[in-house]
Amino acid sequence: MKIILCEDHPDFRARNLKVVQDFLKNEGLVGEVSVFTTYQETMDYLKSLDHFDDCLYILDIGLRGEKNGLHLGRDIRDLDGYQGDLIYV
Repeated sequence: MKIILCEDHPDFRARNLKVVQDFLKNEGLVGEVSVFTTYQETMDYLKSLDHFDDCLYILDIGLRGEKNGLHLGRDIRDLDGYQGDLIYV
């Protein structure tokens, strides 16, 4: 499972990452967690993937910058064809 976390606030990013890591550990799951702070970093990474069926996106809805988390989610859906799961925080 690929978990893509995009959060620009350092405290929230650390908290969300800990929640994800703790969940994986407690449930005995294996996941590759990738953390990003901007729309562009996230999209650049996603464009490098060859499939999206095992992706979980955790996105900051209030992402600062030219494009917020809603824009990021929409562009992810255009790229992944609704294959992954998406959570807004």
